Amino acid sequence: MSAIERVRSARAVTVGRRPAVLARSAAVSDVATPQLPARDWLATGAAFAAIYVVWGSTYLAIAVAVESIPPLLMMGVRSLAAGALLYGGARLAGAPAPGRADWRSAAKVGALFFLAGHGLLAWSETRVASGAAAVLIATEPLFIALLGWAGGRLVSRGRAARPGGPVLLGLALGLFGVSIMMLPGLRGGIDPIGAGALLAASFAWSVGTFHVPQSGSPFRAAGMQLLAGGAMLAVLSVVLGELRDWSPAAVRRESLLALFYLITFGSVVAFGAYIWLLRRVSATRVASHTYVNPVIAVALGAWLGGETLGPRVLLASGMVLTAVLLLRWGAQAHAGTNRPISGSGRGRGANSLRDRAVSGAQRKLRIARVRCRRGALQIP
Repeated sequence: MSAIERVRSARAVTVGRRPAVLARSAAVSDVATPQLPARDWLATGAAFAAIYVVWGSTYLAIAVAVESIPPLLMMGVRSLAAGALLYGGARLAGAPAPGRADWRSAAKVGALFFLAGHGLLAWSETRVASGAAAVLIATEPLFIALLGWAGGRLVSRGRAARPGGPVLLGLALGLFGVSIMMLPGLRGGIDPIGAGALLAASFAWSVGTFHVPQSGSPFRAAGMQLLAGGAMLAVLSVVLGELRDWSPAAVRRESLLALFYLITFGSVVAFGAYIWLLRRVSATRVASHTYVNPVIAVALGAWLGGETLGPRVLLASGMVLTAVLLLRWGAQAHAGTNRPISGSGRGRGANSLRDRAVSGAQRKLRIARVRCRRGALQIP
């Protein structure tokens, strides 16, 4: 019996591994957030620490790795190694073998997420401090909102409804913050070429989120996309001549340790924690990493990397992070007011309550599935 059929028959739906009981009052029409037993709070805290701190620290790790390893080669090795671990683990756990269509989809998403996204990020961190890079990558929700609003062939969907006031304000504030950070001729800015590459990486990730497959094992899908993107990065590294004047003997120990950290903790441990959290807490709480990661990255860059950000960059960073919060709040407010109305009535009666509950369950499950495959892959 499917989850939605359980809603229709028993007014309960399983989200992840825990039952979420539907309220019987007509005032409530969505699925309740699962309540965690006390013994799970320690594990939940550790999982949140992984997606907050580990993913936030990957920006500094990338900066250390590219000090003595060519950026495209480094990201290619990381993607291939992490992809092999995730894909192999998924197959050992019982995931079916993918077909040609699965690999074509993985190649398309891998090109957007890893060839363009990770490749440009690694290259830009040879010119831009890791903290500032994290802030510019945080513009991804802005691009997603704009792409969803515009629609078209690039995202394979029609034009969406006009965003509400908070979303429009967030878009304007975020774009203004980016302009302040990149505007030439003022003191305290960052390299405009590196900043442009970071925005291109963020845009590529944003486009990729609209093309992620919605079925199958998330670990298998992530592994396939990493393998495809890693192979493209390795080929591009050779084509662009990164290996011509580089010798493995020149690699510093710190760069090797940073690469190992990116493979094991950044791509495997934190992603596993992300999937674990999606099965136990609300998707909204898990998505909070999108505005916590840049804060962690800036703090670690200043503390461990000796990076200094001038007042101009700090002001622009505050604008961008505030914009991300406005976008998140605006999207939640829109979802809360956009309740379905069944039949010809106004949502009254047992049938209407049941239909609204089913719609809420479908929405929650759809959000969890999409975030399971979108958010994790976009993190550096």
